Amino acid sequence: MLSPADFGRVKFRRSLRGYTEEDVDNFLLQVAQDYEKIFQENQLLKKRIEQRDKKIQTVAEMEDSLKKTLVSAQRTSTEIRDDAQRKAEIILREAELNAERVVEEARQEVKDLTRRIRSLRKHKKQISLDLKEVIARYQHLLEIENEEEKEHS
Repeated sequence: MLSPADFGRVKFRRSLRGYTEEDVDNFLLQVAQDYEKIFQENQLLKKRIEQRDKKIQTVAEMEDSLKKTLVSAQRTSTEIRDDAQRKAEIILREAELNAERVVEEARQEVKDLTRRIRSLRKHKKQISLDLKEVIARYQHLLEIENEEEKEHS
């Protein structure tokens, strides 16, 4: 690519029927000046493009980082939710097992108490029978004693 200085160094050969040297030099000077402006604008635009490219790269990196963070947050959220669900299921199972154990213990206690009540009723009945028998014997003894007293009197 030509630089603005290259225009000033260009030399043309002279010929008899050629252009006026002063007109060519003036034109080359004007072209060099215009080219210098365009060249500087081009350099400035290249710098701006480079800066924007860096900003775009930074934004792209931030976007990528945000996407990764979001994915990670979603994954963590899912893991936390799943973990909480598992813990809830374990607690529920333990509660159900505990409830079943309590119900079974209560049933067993009812059975034990029912047996104990039957046993106590049998024992009461037996004591009642034994007591009636003892009372009947004492009555019989009293009757015998009364008869003996009547006979002796």
